[in-house]
Amino acid sequence: MTCNIVVSRQESETLPQQNVPSSKNVEVISRNINLEDFTVIWLDASVNKSEDCLNTKAQLRSVINFIKTFDKMDECIDCIYEYYTEKIFFIISGALGEQLVPDIHDLQQIQYIYIYCLNKDKHEQWVSNYPKIQGVFTDRNTLCSTLKQNVIEQTRNADVIENSLRNLNENSASLLWFEALLEVLIRMEYGNNDKADMIEQCRSYYADNESVLKNIDEFDQCYKSENAISWYTRNSFVFRLLNKAFRTENIDIVFIFRFFVKDLYKQLKVLHEDFLKILQESEVSNIIVYRGQFMVSNELQLLKENINGLVSMNTFVSTSMDKEVAEIYAGDGSRRPQFESVLFEINIDMTILTKPLANIQEHSYFKDENEILLPVGSQFQIMSIENINNNIWYIHLISVNETDTKIKKLNYYLKDAIGDEPTMKKFIYILELMGDVAKAERYKTLLQIENSEATIEELEEMLRDTDSLNNNTCTILFDKIAEKYFRSGDYSSAITNYQKLIELTLDKNAKAYGYQQIGEIFNEKKDYHEALEYYQMSRTILFGLETEAINKRLLADLFLGISETFHNLSDYKSALDNAELALEIIHNHLPSGHPDILAVYVWIGDLNKKNANYQATLIYYNKAVELALLYLPPDSTYVAKIYASMAFVYAKLDDKDQALTLLKKVVDIPLFNSTYLTSYFRPKDLSDTLRLIDKFNIDDVLDLYEKSYEISRKSRQPFPRKANSALDCIILGSLYFRRGNYEAAIRTYEKALILMEQDDKSLFNNYDLKAQIYYFIANLYCKQDDESRALINFFKAIEMYTCSQNFKEMAVCYIKRAQIFYSLNNIEEALINYENALHSKLQIFTENDIDLIDLYIEIGSIYFLILTTSTIEIKIDFYCQMTAKYLEKAAEIYTNSSISFIPKFVLVYKLLGSLYVYLKCYKLALFNYEKAVTIALERIEENVDTLQQLYTDIGQIHVSILETIEQNESEYKHHVKAAVINYEKAIEFHRNFCTPNNSQLILIYKELGDLYYNCDHDLYALKNYEKAIEISTEIADRIDARTLYHLYLHSGLLYHNLNDFESALNNWKSAAKYVANTKTAEKLNKVFLVISQHFKENGEEVAFF
Repeated sequence: MTCNIVVSRQESETLPQQNVPSSKNVEVISRNINLEDFTVIWLDASVNKSEDCLNTKAQLRSVINFIKTFDKMDECIDCIYEYYTEKIFFIISGALGEQLVPDIHDLQQIQYIYIYCLNKDKHEQWVSNYPKIQGVFTDRNTLCSTLKQNVIEQTRNADVIENSLRNLNENSASLLWFEALLEVLIRMEYGNNDKADMIEQCRSYYADNESVLKNIDEFDQCYKSENAISWYTRNSFVFRLLNKAFRTENIDIVFIFRFFVKDLYKQLKVLHEDFLKILQESEVSNIIVYRGQFMVSNELQLLKENINGLVSMNTFVSTSMDKEVAEIYAGDGSRRPQFESVLFEINIDMTILTKPLANIQEHSYFKDENEILLPVGSQFQIMSIENINNNIWYIHLISVNETDTKIKKLNYYLKDAIGDEPTMKKFIYILELMGDVAKAERYKTLLQIENSEATIEELEEMLRDTDSLNNNTCTILFDKIAEKYFRSGDYSSAITNYQKLIELTLDKNAKAYGYQQIGEIFNEKKDYHEALEYYQMSRTILFGLETEAINKRLLADLFLGISETFHNLSDYKSALDNAELALEIIHNHLPSGHPDILAVYVWIGDLNKKNANYQATLIYYNKAVELALLYLPPDSTYVAKIYASMAFVYAKLDDKDQALTLLKKVVDIPLFNSTYLTSYFRPKDLSDTLRLIDKFNIDDVLDLYEKSYEISRKSRQPFPRKANSALDCIILGSLYFRRGNYEAAIRTYEKALILMEQDDKSLFNNYDLKAQIYYFIANLYCKQDDESRALINFFKAIEMYTCSQNFKEMAVCYIKRAQIFYSLNNIEEALINYENALHSKLQIFTENDIDLIDLYIEIGSIYFLILTTSTIEIKIDFYCQMTAKYLEKAAEIYTNSSISFIPKFVLVYKLLGSLYVYLKCYKLALFNYEKAVTIALERIEENVDTLQQLYTDIGQIHVSILETIEQNESEYKHHVKAAVINYEKAIEFHRNFCTPNNSQLILIYKELGDLYYNCDHDLYALKNYEKAIEISTEIADRIDARTLYHLYLHSGLLYHNLNDFESALNNWKSAAKYVANTKTAEKLNKVFLVISQHFKENGEEVAFF
């Protein structure tokens, strides 16, 4: 957010000059993209097999370079629809043609159709119904000759659809930005490498086209700057590539031809001055030129609807001062209804023209047409459109002043920014201003700007000879050195050099700049309070100056830096206050259409969003949209970003319809011919995107993303955005997941990984993002119960997080693996992964951090589980020590924390109590159980079941203590009473909070009954047994058979003691039902019967049990 006030001054001549580095090692002109005007699509079952087809293909390439061949109709149809902006020359075999031509004949992209077959007579009758068919051909020479003639005819007719004319009433800003980029390129200095760069790129593109390669060799050997116009006006690779690049505003291709474009403008400028002299000598200030061409009917209609409107030329347009010559090219209307014959009559006032128009007759490749070449960006007003003789439409244009008043100030600003010495940095700066940050970053990498600048060592060497340098130059050098250290991450050295700048300079604004840059460094280091200290130093200096002496842009950037720092401190109100101060200054300092104003509107909108002031957020976002639509190219990423941000806000306001409408606008932005929705999100914003998706109907959003993804897939622009496609796949994968289509989600995520592997380092080395994808895939396999694949992908995620040193997320993956191993009953592997998770977290947390509690508990629990369940011989002391170590560590953190209630700690103390029960250390067991009860009682309703179990366990501990007491009646009675109290508390909790009958209550009554039984309190014992039996009759199928056997058996014994032999017998018979072995049950029944009979007859007690 800061401006470079020192570097923005005129650079010292002592500094190394920046050259334009070569891009020859990078394929800028992709062979998979058609950069010329015409495309051949050829469908034939034998197209890639027969020798005749292969020879024909080679011959066709001498006429049209870009050829797509297909032997399958479906694939061919997909390509035709995909290439909807191209001019297609379609070749097809007779048999397939009769089937396909009726379906594709009327498509606008289909210019001509050629039937290429062996049997001419068979197909001549049906082809007569389709005017685009140029004939039935049986030999390739005739086919190629006809196609070549059609190409020559079409070359003269650059239709409006391809932007040879731009409607300035709708978007004059786009022209402004393209011309600014062009201005930089045609005014920079170039060397021999630039021509070699262009030649190498073109040779690569035309590698399979012998005729064009010869043309390139001729250019390489013969080209001179004074021949630029001749080369541009002949039918060569130069014209075909550059003409389309201008019409489609493909600045990448213009850049490759930068040295040639500079020569072309230079020669035009010389001829323009000569032409003006001739006109002045003849006292002529106005000229009339003509251009004849065909035009698609609907594009002519658009011009008719724009009478009195403004248009501009998006390419160099060839015209003639000879009306009859132009009429030849216009035709006679015979190609209706597809094409209309059009004659432009253009009145040009040479006194208001600012671009170099010239008569190029002596320099053109065609010297007999009295040719006037109109430059890119020439602006005209449509005065009338008339059909005079029913054959030709006459369109009357007049030249106009070339600056639209609403963007005049922005135009002046850009010219000032470009300055007297345009550089690659300024070219990139304009790309950033117009919102194409991705392309700007690409040029930084592509052109290796860093390698073309002086190194830190070279700059420091220059500073050693301070006697020969003036104060301003030294200041500039310190700034450049500091900036380089800052970018390299050496913050200490950067601060040192900024401090030297502050000490050296006498300029107060420069001193303030130095402090501001140090503040920015501390902001980057996340030392926000220190950053504010340095920002305050900068503020003090600036506020000590007279108002007119303050560098207003520096002051605005200072407030923005302070705003960002407060934002990082989550003080959004202070951030907003400073952003609004910055906005006020920027409004007064920059032209109204400057993108920085737009950016501050968005920033203030973001801050209001942080404050949950969504209405204010929308107000500022709308202001930003209005500016973007007025002053930026229609496909600017700014517009897409703002629409996407507004969609988030409407989603938060639960206005799903408006949110979806805005997202659809994003998809409809023209930039989607080459990008995709996630182009507007950084990887770290994916979670926000996914949260937004959760608010919508998944089918609606999936349709939206699939549409956008399909547009991206069909992109044929240079520098394909594989990185964005990877992010696209992540979004799509998440959508498939939410829809429940796990297989599709996994495939899409795996595709994202493949795309990342193929991409440049920006995502190739983004280990966190790769890890996140593996994590998603692993979770999907968990959903499918495919534990083995889940484990593999969690491990891959761990490998990626290891590369990025992201210990926090690494721990999450280890925990996931531990949980899977635990579910598979592989306790040892579960323990290993939990311990690895703890080791990872200890890299970022201290051992007493509350974030480690869960891991301490899990690890302690597993050690205890192994201790109590292992079937093999283990080191009991070791497992006891480890259980106690981890659980007591968790308990220690709880004790030292200020948090009053953490549910997990009930479990901690319960487990510790269980450990001490295992060790028969009953007093320690009771201590920990009682701690667990104390914590659980803080939230009774949340812990009913837990408290019931705790009281039951405490009762059992007291019972266990009874077994250890010898000849101490008072202690014995104490623990009996304590056991009874806790069992009854467990029962009370059940009565008050639980369902009437459950198995847990039966066990409590059983335990209490056993206690009374062993204390010879028969009636109390019988009462509790009978309560348990009463409950069990309703849920017997859910009660363990041994428990029921125990209840009935002991109830029988107690009835026997009470001389109720019949009840005793009935209970024993019931007990026999729950004996697993049938024969044993039969024997028991007989025994019970005999004993019972004996009781009745003799009334004797029998020692039975």
